[in-house]
Amino acid sequence: MRLVIVCWMAQLLLVQVLPSPWWVPDLLVVALVVAMSAQPNRWVALSAAAGLCQSVWAVRFPWHIVMSYVGVGWLAMLAHARWNAADWRVQALAVGAGVAMVTAVGLGLDALWSLDAIGLAGVRVGLTVLSFFLLRRIADSSLG
Repeated sequence: MRLVIVCWMAQLLLVQVLPSPWWVPDLLVVALVVAMSAQPNRWVALSAAAGLCQSVWAVRFPWHIVMSYVGVGWLAMLAHARWNAADWRVQALAVGAGVAMVTAVGLGLDALWSLDAIGLAGVRVGLTVLSFFLLRRIADSSLG
């Protein structure tokens, strides 16, 4: 749970510093997947906490956001049940699929489907997957 809170605070900081929200990786999805690899039986609490953290700054559709993170947690739990949850490749795939799902839900709710928006969403997915490798290393060494 500490990892979710630390990633939420880091994401809040990045939103303030970076010039575009599309450049901010979804650190809550990363935290959710990494934390679930250590405690897969807590997927409901972890995904609800991540969703509630993300919905704090949501202007519209806060419960849809919470439910999209619960969906990511559920899908990650299924992936972890089928494959080795400690494998970084499974985690990276879960992060990529999870952030793609959350971003697609956001684009759909705001009716922002365009080639530009899809390209920016791809940038966000890529940055999130790249940040996974850094946060996984931090989580393994200090946050547990």
